[in-house]
Amino acid sequence: MLTELQARAAKLMAANRSEGSYFAGRVVLNEHWQRLSDDLDVFHDDEKAIDPLVRKDVRALEDDGLDVFVDHDLWGSVEARVRDGSRRETIVQWMGETRMRYFPLVADPLWGVRLHRSDLAVNKVIAAASRMQARDVADMVLVSRHYCPLGPLFLAAAAKLGRTSPLELVNRARHRMSVTPNEEIEELREALDCENEGEIKASAFVGLDSAETFLLKLPEPMLGGLPVNADGIPVDKVEGKASLRPVLDGGGRFPDFPESRPEFGGAGGLGDGP
Repeated sequence: MLTELQARAAKLMAANRSEGSYFAGRVVLNEHWQRLSDDLDVFHDDEKAIDPLVRKDVRALEDDGLDVFVDHDLWGSVEARVRDGSRRETIVQWMGETRMRYFPLVADPLWGVRLHRSDLAVNKVIAAASRMQARDVADMVLVSRHYCPLGPLFLAAAAKLGRTSPLELVNRARHRMSVTPNEEIEELREALDCENEGEIKASAFVGLDSAETFLLKLPEPMLGGLPVNADGIPVDKVEGKASLRPVLDGGGRFPDFPESRPEFGGAGGLGDGP
C-alpha cells in the first residue's frame, strides 16, 4: 500500500530506472497489502552510479513541484525527504546492493524497474534475521499470509548469504522477534488486522515454526536453490514445484531489456513469472 505522495514520487522517478537502478524494499513488496512503509528504496548495482541518478531523480521530483531535502549523503548511500504542497512527506533512499538474486529484474508501469517479488521476500527474511524491528515482524506475517511460506525463503536466504544455515537464520529471526518491544508491534495492529501485539507475534511464530518444520524435513528435490511454482512464487511442497531457481549474478538474463528504459505496451512477459 502506497501513500498518494509515494505513488506520485515513484511515477516521476520511474523513467530513470534501468537494469542497474531499480526500486526494491518494503514499499514495493507491500504495494497491494494494507501496510504503509516510510520510504522508497532505490537499489543500484554500481555505487558510482548513485550520485548522478540521485541528481536526475531530484530534478524530476522538483520539476513536478515537490520539495526535496537531502539529509544524508555518503558514498553509496543517499537519503532525502520529499514533501508536497500539503506538507506531507516521504523518504527516498538510494543505495548499493548485490547483483546476486534469483530472478531478473521486472519492468513495471508504476516503478519503471523493480526487484522480483520473490527476491523482495527473500530480502525480508534476511532483514528479520539480522535486526530487531517491529516492521520485520509485520513483514513476516504479511508474506506468509499473502504471498508464500517462509521455509523456502530461509533456504534461499542462506544460499544467497553463503555463510550460515537456513535453520540458524530461522532461529535468529525467532529470537529477534521475541525481544522486539510489544509497544512497537502494537502500532502495526490495524495494518495486520490483529487484536493485539500478542496475536501479531503468534502469527509470526507460526510462520517460523512452519519454516523450521520444512527445513528439518527438506526433500532432496528442494535442495540447490529457491523452489518456485509456475508463477515464480516460492513453494514448500514438492508437488507444487515447477523449477528450482539458482542464485545468479543479476538473477539471469533480463528479458528483452531495451537500452534506455522498459516499454510497457507489450511487456506482458516481463512480470513476476519464472
